[in-house]
Amino acid sequence: RWSHVVCGAVDMVDDKAYAQRYIDPKTAPAHIVVRGGEPVAIQKRHLERLMAKPGDKDTILWHLRDLLTSDPSPNALDISLEVGGAEAFARALRSYRVVIAGAVDRDDEESRDAFRAAAQRLVFSGEVPM
Repeated sequence: RWSHVVCGAVDMVDDKAYAQRYIDPKTAPAHIVVRGGEPVAIQKRHLERLMAKPGDKDTILWHLRDLLTSDPSPNALDISLEVGGAEAFARALRSYRVVIAGAVDRDDEESRDAFRAAAQRLVFSGEVPM
């Protein structure tokens, strides 16, 4: 939700020709990661872990983080993050070139989400560099 990663499903009946660009349809369902228009090779350890827990969100996120980042932290794919306290905020300031900050009541999830969505739109629009 707060990342550059887009997830979707390919219908093997209506979109079979599209799917064949990436997999042998006989092997569906499949997890396919595409970066820059090219499929990213999946390692055996990924396949084994994904198949051991089909559809498990944490396993899928581990798979994406492992393939797409060099950072194993749970927030490695996120564009934005929430911090609590001055020390965590100071770490964020040291860790990123650009920080868009706002103060929102921790119990106000709607306002937190609206702020994160606005910050994400700025990044996606190119108005704020990554």
